[in-house]
Amino acid sequence: MLKSLTICCPKLDYVAHEIGDNICLESIELLGCTNIKYLPQGLDRLSCLQNIRHHNCSNLVCFAESGSSAYNLKSLSLFEYDKLEVLPNLYSLQELTIVSCPMMKSIGEAGLPPNLASLVKYDPNFSKLVMEWGLHRFTSLKKLRIDGGDFIDVESFPQVKIGMNMKLPPSLTHLEIRNFKIIRKLSSKGFQNLTSLQFLNICICPKLKSLSKKEMLPSLSKLFICSCPGLKKRYRRDKGKLWSNIAHIPCVFIDDEFQ
Repeated sequence: MLKSLTICCPKLDYVAHEIGDNICLESIELLGCTNIKYLPQGLDRLSCLQNIRHHNCSNLVCFAESGSSAYNLKSLSLFEYDKLEVLPNLYSLQELTIVSCPMMKSIGEAGLPPNLASLVKYDPNFSKLVMEWGLHRFTSLKKLRIDGGDFIDVESFPQVKIGMNMKLPPSLTHLEIRNFKIIRKLSSKGFQNLTSLQFLNICICPKLKSLSKKEMLPSLSKLFICSCPGLKKRYRRDKGKLWSNIAHIPCVFIDDEFQ
């Protein structure tokens, strides 16, 4: 019985109008299906469906509507969706990757599920939606990758706002932030209680000049810094005046050079 479906066909207009609820599909992958505008009806009734991965389905407008608004997916990856504006409600989702979906305006009526373990957001619009919704809500989040290309007025990460909880979830073990063009500092309040963080990657943050205090990242074992001239000047081994703040980290790379 079919459990995995992979389709790569630029001329294909649709997969099927409807999929019955007795199908045992566990994974659906669409690659380069640029003519498809809608997914089949009934996907949310597939109790075995765990993974959807779509790459370069640029004309897809929305997920199929049906009597139920929730999908049972564990993993969803969307790459290069030019027209997709809204995600369905995904109560069971554990891994979410969004890359180059410029029209994304909504993350579903119920927001994103708090039990997400991995969140990769290389899309400025979607990153902004999630930041405004609140990263602290993801109490099980272990892996976070975020692109800040659309944050033109953010000078700290996470952004500090009066009356809002902008802390990162203490469950994080892996954090990557990139393309925040004007941030100057990492918020000490936002980085509080990250006692499980092991991996930190900071890339293309040209105005960032300092990291969190040494005592705020006690568990960090790997630090990667790339295209951040302010950090490179201050944190290079022996030459940077703030090197002592990261000297306890076993593995430090700055612009691909081991420190």
